[in-house]
Amino acid sequence: MKKSIRELMTRDVVTLKPEHTIQDAAKLMLDLNVGVIPVCVQNNHLQGMITDRDIVVRAVSKGMNGQTKIGDCMSGKVVTIEERSNSEEALQLMAEHQIRRLPVVDDQNRMVGIVSIGDLAEEGPLEDEAGVALHEISYPARPLGEAQV
Repeated sequence: MKKSIRELMTRDVVTLKPEHTIQDAAKLMLDLNVGVIPVCVQNNHLQGMITDRDIVVRAVSKGMNGQTKIGDCMSGKVVTIEERSNSEEALQLMAEHQIRRLPVVDDQNRMVGIVSIGDLAEEGPLEDEAGVALHEISYPARPLGEAQV
């Protein structure tokens, strides 16, 4: 049975603003034991996401310091899902875009929650679908060659 995203999502999501620093984001990720923080502007309008990978790949690897604004290195293009959508739609989006979390937005693009592959996998009848989605998400990219450090 398909459940609505409204039933499955985590509602009390901590967000940051684009003017926060990557040090703020990293500290918050450590405190919350998460790898992603939604970035919102006025009235909780979703602007992007900052991930632990963004901090490493888009900031630290380029010599940016901890005082770099997250707006300078966050992922601005974010796949979202509306709260009235269902679990099957979420799994399809996750597999198609190879992502593990979807910000949940209302019809005005205001952040109202987040749903993860783990939230969907905990639903009994979805276990197989979640497993297929996770396999699709986890499909490895081809290595670009030996790293030069």
